[in-house]
Amino acid sequence: MINWQRFPRSPNNYGVANELSLSQELSLLHYLLPAVRKIGVIYNPSINQERINQARAQMAELGLTIAEQTLTEPLQLDELLQQLLPTVDALWLIADPTVLSDKDSVEKSVYGN
Repeated sequence: MINWQRFPRSPNNYGVANELSLSQELSLLHYLLPAVRKIGVIYNPSINQERINQARAQMAELGLTIAEQTLTEPLQLDELLQQLLPTVDALWLIADPTVLSDKDSVEKSVYGN
């Protein structure tokens, strides 16, 4: 299960976490892509605001900056990607159902397919 910490707690939610901790993920990204300094992310604040707040602090410790765009409707995604991509070194896709509901739009904007 991805994004398990952001699910509402209830007796009917079950799963196995398969995501790295935030510090592991950012450290690995920094290690594998040392030239990357500015990382863009698009997210729904009602789902991932706390994670982004934590990421902002941890990125600062690694000498990285974060460029954030928030969205609440998938229809906003293409426009936000077009604004964000020219200004960042890398795009960080996090487990956010609002963003990932339109994977084709993300792929088209990033790869130009």
